[in-house]
This record gives sequence, structure tokens and C-alpha cells, in this order.
Amino acid sequence: MNISRLLLLGGLLAVSVVVHAEVVGTAFTYQGELAQQNLPATGAYDFEFELFDAVSNGNSVATAINMEDVVVSGGVFAVELDFGS
Repeated sequence: MNISRLLLLGGLLAVSVVVHAEVVGTAFTYQGELAQQNLPATGAYDFEFELFDAVSNGNSVATAINMEDVVVSGGVFAVELDFGS
């Protein structure tokens, strides 16, 4: 294989990667742990999630998300959150 064919093949591979790129959304999965009376919680719980711009003394940067009846098993739960851009 000569150098021009190798460069052409490399260029086509690079273009195909760009063509298949997709925009990533703002949704993500959050997994947490919940304890009740120092024991892993089990059952359905209501949660409120809020996003802040700092670990402490931060400002809320999005509307809070309320989720009802989130299933918690052995203290572990997972939810899909999307605070937007």
C-alpha cells in the first residue's frame, strides 16, 4: 500500500468518526445511599434534588427536582436527573 492510499484511508476513518459523533444530553444517573436510624433504608421514599455551584455556602443554580416513591433497597437507590443546561 503506497503512502497516498494510507493517507486517504486515514482521512476517511477520521471523517467517519466525526459523522457518527452525537451530542451528549444533560441527563445523568445519580446513585446514592440512604440510611434510616443508622440502618440501610428499604422502601419507597420521596426525594428533592437540588444543584448548587459550590460544596458549601453555594447558590442554587437550577430548579429543584422532586421525585416521589423512589425505590430504595438495602440503602441504595438510583434516579435519572436532568437539571438542563
